[in-house]
Amino acid sequence: MKKKSIAKNAILSMAKTILSLIVPIITFPYISRILQVDEIGRYNFSASIISYFILIAGLGLSTYAIREGAKIRENTKKINQFGSEMYVINWISTFLAYILLLASVIFIPKLKNYEVIIFILSCQLALNVYGRSWVYNIFEEFGFITIVQVLFQIVSTVLLFILVHSPKDIYIYAIISVISSTGANLIYGLKSKKYVKIEKIKISNLKRHIKPILIIFSTSIATTIYVNSDMTILGWLIDDKSVGLYSTAVKIYNIVKQVMVAVITVTIPRLTMYVGNAKEFNNLFIKVFNILIILSLPAMVGLFCMSSNAIVMISGNAYIQATISLKWLSLALICALVACLFGTSILIPYNREKKFLKATIISASVNIVMNFMLIPTFKQNAVAFTTFISQLIAMIICYYHSKDIISLKETKKCIRDVIVGCIAIGISCFSIKLLNLSLYIETFLCVSISIFIYFVIQVLLKNTEIFILLSLVKKYLKKNKTRESITE
Repeated sequence: MKKKSIAKNAILSMAKTILSLIVPIITFPYISRILQVDEIGRYNFSASIISYFILIAGLGLSTYAIREGAKIRENTKKINQFGSEMYVINWISTFLAYILLLASVIFIPKLKNYEVIIFILSCQLALNVYGRSWVYNIFEEFGFITIVQVLFQIVSTVLLFILVHSPKDIYIYAIISVISSTGANLIYGLKSKKYVKIEKIKISNLKRHIKPILIIFSTSIATTIYVNSDMTILGWLIDDKSVGLYSTAVKIYNIVKQVMVAVITVTIPRLTMYVGNAKEFNNLFIKVFNILIILSLPAMVGLFCMSSNAIVMISGNAYIQATISLKWLSLALICALVACLFGTSILIPYNREKKFLKATIISASVNIVMNFMLIPTFKQNAVAFTTFISQLIAMIICYYHSKDIISLKETKKCIRDVIVGCIAIGISCFSIKLLNLSLYIETFLCVSISIFIYFVIQVLLKNTEIFILLSLVKKYLKKNKTRESITE
């Protein structure tokens, strides 16, 4: 099998993520005004509930499948057998998740007001297992994923503007959300047979996968708890309005975060293949780390400085109380990304799932305890603050258990250069805000000037990673242009 280009995959994955996030950037201002704060809160509370059952259905299997599948993808017989075993385990876990979901809605009175939305969103469970998107990650087929995902995003956006016109259309919005998030799995499932064929298996062969899957699953549980329990606890202790405010801040935070995570995702199969080759592993990891810092630190500073602008522009003045929450989440951004990088790119490939689990359990426990202590007084702002603290703890623990594998000495210059650029961003935004311009002009000037100044500073400081990143993009675009010319 021909080795895929990491640069190409990173660009494709980022493109897919950016394009998929353009949809909420376009639609969320519309939907937040149409559905209003309470209905947005009701939808997001329902989504937080269903996320636990998506977790149970997923079983952490995707991470395990990518790690182990990347090792044997060249062997057709082994990958078919392995893929078939993963498929069967996934369907069993999904069946159990549906049983638990049904029991929860029947026996928990609090969920009665949310049951229709919950059952609509539950379609994601079956679509996720059918799609087998982990197959495409194993074979690094990010181009196909990008095209299909973009098509479904376009369809869902058109449906949203055509069909959703009032708070009463909340159920239609839930259906469209399922199409947007997991509809592409219908196509993924059909074509996945090209890479991994489903064969008959021996049930006894499933046992060898259970222990490592459950370790990763435990990590996923802890991760989901401190990512999604925020809205669940907030909705349980306070009200739908607070959930609506916080979910607005989270939506903006996730738009930035998911673009960065795309860089990490594409490196996991290749890093797994380099386990045992310390030099290749270290070289690739340092490049990924530096690129992540170059992109995420200025994003964090910019988001912090422009929090109120982002809230008002995307959701309107009714959501302005979410500004402080977004500021805390912007600080959590870099911690979350670095923790994710060390956890998924070092600890999991090196079979240190238990260390990753330890980091996640500790941070999740801190998050939950602090939420119950602070939410009654500080509401949505408390949730954002506890997210920052828990992500910081996770980052520290993940780095501690990774430092014997990887050395970050080569990243010091890059980090210094980026910090200088970030200070310039902060000064630029602060200065422009003093001019008291209109919201949109102020935002445009802050963003455009900050990007320009940051880039110039990196060039003047000779940050080599900037030039590497630009050359990779240029090389990829040039390659595609050449292909188009040949085709024509």
